[in-house]
Amino acid sequence: MKKLPESVMVIAPAALITALVLVLGFVMVGPDGQTDEGRPSPTTSTTTSPAPEPTQPSSTPTEATGNSKNSPGSKGKDNGPSRPHGKLTAPQVTLKRKPRVKVTPATSIRIASFNLLGHSHTEKGGHKAKLASGPVRMGQQLGILDSYRVEVAGLQELQPPQMAVLNNHSGTWGVYPGNLDRMSMPNSIVWRKSVFDAVRTETVSIPYFFGQPREMPYVLLEHKETKQRFWIANFHNPANAHGDASRWRAAALAREVQLANDLAADGYPIFFTGDMNDRAGYFCGLTGQTKMKAANGGSTGGTCAPPTRMDVDWIFGSDEVLFSEFVSERTPAIARTTDHPIVVATATLPEKRERIKRKQQRD
Repeated sequence: MKKLPESVMVIAPAALITALVLVLGFVMVGPDGQTDEGRPSPTTSTTTSPAPEPTQPSSTPTEATGNSKNSPGSKGKDNGPSRPHGKLTAPQVTLKRKPRVKVTPATSIRIASFNLLGHSHTEKGGHKAKLASGPVRMGQQLGILDSYRVEVAGLQELQPPQMAVLNNHSGTWGVYPGNLDRMSMPNSIVWRKSVFDAVRTETVSIPYFFGQPREMPYVLLEHKETKQRFWIANFHNPANAHGDASRWRAAALAREVQLANDLAADGYPIFFTGDMNDRAGYFCGLTGQTKMKAANGGSTGGTCAPPTRMDVDWIFGSDEVLFSEFVSERTPAIARTTDHPIVVATATLPEKRERIKRKQQRD
């Protein structure tokens, strides 16, 4: 047998011992570098960083834009966005709908109060017998309403012969109560059908001569184009033609004040027209107890300061109404038809903005 070289005989035992040490070290330490007692193996020649402790999932999302400079093993280097623990949840966002608003534009109307002088006053024996008959004068008075561009008016002393003439213009003028009630007819309200629709028609009992009740009208009108609505009431309070009627005028004023305050609850502007047979007393009584003002000026509430010029014929409106172009005139043409002036004004109803309530969805 051939003898191995002496150098090989020296190296082989050392290599075998080294191999055994390595195998035993692997078995004792394990692949993760820990001994069976949990301590780092002293036989490992490389330095191993401790494994990071497990963290509990965060109950809130981690910011995705932050850098992980302070995370274990980063050694201060920017390793890019850190990964959040747990599931990302978006923040709760409540979207509020913009409220829907119904806008009713400002609306200007031409309003009048006109005592026509009843037909009976110009008949033979009447105190105005020199004037033309009621039907003749009524035709002229409709022309006067046209010349002042009147769109809605409270009439007083409209008697059946005059009503017959108005009936011939039914395509132009709406009227209430008109022919519906002969006793209420004299204080009818008229409006141009091309401009307004009547929404509601009502009457209120007002003391007249000797305190006898007379039904007098109030109407809710709607402007065809703008849809603005307003109330108009028309009155004729008793004069002293049959003795002192101040008691009954005071009672009439009290009921008219009550009506104004009741109608105000609807939220629509209010107008009063009429022959009140009173001046400062009626003005102070109405404006001091309601939110109404006169078309020809003066105070509104508080200490009473009547307008400089006052007739017994009036136009009043809610405080929010803007009055302009007020006239109270008794021109020769008007004087040939009645013993009263025509009272006219432009009334502007302000813009209205109403929030539209949304219907609640059913479950």
